[in-house]
Amino acid sequence: MPDPTTFSTQFVTTCATMLRHATHQRRTALRLLVLTVGLVLVTGRSMVSRMLLVMGMASRDWTATYRVFSAPRVAISALQRQVIAHWLRLYARHDPVVVVVDGTQLPRTGRKMPGSGWGRSPRTPPWKPGIHHAQRWEGTSGLTPPTAEGDSRAIPLVFAPAPSPTSRPWADHPPQTEWQAALEGVWIIREAMDALGEQDRPLVVTGDGAYSGAGTWNALPPATTGIARCAKNRALYHLPDPNEPPRRGRKRLYGDRGLTPQAQGREHSGWQTCVIRVRGKPNRHLRIR
Repeated sequence: MPDPTTFSTQFVTTCATMLRHATHQRRTALRLLVLTVGLVLVTGRSMVSRMLLVMGMASRDWTATYRVFSAPRVAISALQRQVIAHWLRLYARHDPVVVVVDGTQLPRTGRKMPGSGWGRSPRTPPWKPGIHHAQRWEGTSGLTPPTAEGDSRAIPLVFAPAPSPTSRPWADHPPQTEWQAALEGVWIIREAMDALGEQDRPLVVTGDGAYSGAGTWNALPPATTGIARCAKNRALYHLPDPNEPPRRGRKRLYGDRGLTPQAQGREHSGWQTCVIRVRGKPNRHLRIR
């Protein structure tokens, strides 16, 4: 367990350096630093007023603090590059890095808020689903190197809107699917890695079934591998036989059709058991093939 005083000093110093590179004015960086520390310390709802309260600044004028969010005073791309650079330093020089992609909904009460619309509410029971008014966002987070116990943390690297076609128009954010928004975040991370001289470092992207379509696979950046859950009835094909004699027409892109994931699960041979640790609980046995 690190010393709390040392950790807090390193945290404030790191945040101050990153914010100073992403802002033109020192006072803007200082206000963002106060809000960042307040966000870590606040309990309950993470509102700007509560962040100022926990930092002992509730009695001061809030105008300048709120103005930080009403004008383009922060270079988000520069701030993202700073965070990505610190995340890469957690790994050894040539080790692959892993990011996870997933979509989320932010409930909104304002019916005229850009990018908001009606969608299925995740807070309702499965046997009686309901709807709510929310914005859809896409998060791309980098995993820290696993500890000796197999645990890892997720560091948000890119968090961007992904409005649906039925939501209210949002300037500079056209409607897009979750996988399209995820690809934008992956490209931002890959380009930042390349700019830092990490062109050869492998990047592994993992997600759920929403990211297992052909559009995702065909648009991945170089030196990037995608891992996603697919449907149980997905049509899978072998690679074409390299020793096949030449024939007229276009070169074959697919080989013979293979078994679907559901059919592979019924196979009796080729299985093995591995033991992993999930959410602090060891000895989780999985059968893999």
